[in-house]
Amino acid sequence: MGFKKFLEEKGGWILAALSCVGVITTSVLSANEAPKAKQAINEEEYNRRMQFCAASAKQFAENPELQSIPVPDLSLTTWEKIKIATPIMLPSLISGGLTIGGIITNQAINAKKQNVLALAAAGYSVLQTEYDQYRKVIRDTQSEEVDQEALRLAKMKAEALEDELARLKEENGPYLYSISTIPGLIFEAKPADIQEVFLHFNRNLVLRGTNDLAELYAFIGIPETEYDQNDSFRYGWNEYENQVSWESSFVDFDIEEVETGNGTVVRVITMAITPYDLTVDYTNENMMDHECPSYSFKRTREYITGLAQIYWDRVIKINHPYIYRMGII
Repeated sequence: MGFKKFLEEKGGWILAALSCVGVITTSVLSANEAPKAKQAINEEEYNRRMQFCAASAKQFAENPELQSIPVPDLSLTTWEKIKIATPIMLPSLISGGLTIGGIITNQAINAKKQNVLALAAAGYSVLQTEYDQYRKVIRDTQSEEVDQEALRLAKMKAEALEDELARLKEENGPYLYSISTIPGLIFEAKPADIQEVFLHFNRNLVLRGTNDLAELYAFIGIPETEYDQNDSFRYGWNEYENQVSWESSFVDFDIEEVETGNGTVVRVITMAITPYDLTVDYTNENMMDHECPSYSFKRTREYITGLAQIYWDRVIKINHPYIYRMGII
């Protein structure tokens, strides 16, 4: 079993175990650190009073006729308590933050695995109990103001983490795709993987001088049973012909979003230069007369918009591009 596959299968359990360890660690740290923080706050207030007494004694010594000195409020403000307690409580705050992050991440990567969801729910219940106990220690040893400020900061951190998870999900997919050379085919892939396919395909086109649809399909990971084998090797692009007719040595791939009847979006891969017959000598020929007959964005769009729903059992699941299995050619 490869390391990547091991993480995919066992990652949820690893995160769950780490989260449980984090709950215990946070509880132990907070129990040890809270009295130290309280002691540090008391010592600071004591030192402030001693400094005031020393300053008052000096004033009386310098001015014997002085009757009294106004006594200011020598207690620490909420912000001063937070600044004193934070460095002491930092290990438990970090441990608690990592634990919460582990549970949220576990939820995100295992949303479709009910057994892990159940485990996460149980872990959340334990975490909530420990979190309530932790907040009680803060309130008992410090103040309600310190507890509320810490809670506000924790909510800000959690909201930032949720926003980041939503952004990563939007960027990474996977999404539904189709390709204009195979109308009627729908597959599922990640945007980053598809962009990687385009880059490697054009790299090989420039290095070799020619490249065909067969390699494009192989890089994406489309099964050979889904397209005509002969045509896939026959049609493609030639760097020289591209440059002469289109003033572009590479293939400019584009993505067009098309909706099905129920609003599901499918990303259709199109090409600015239609693939053409590579067996033809174009010295006296027009490549427009020998374009790939199966290429049609119009037919692909009509097929997708005509779907009342997506039949997921017919969608080809592509975990990663074929380039990672075959290496860079």
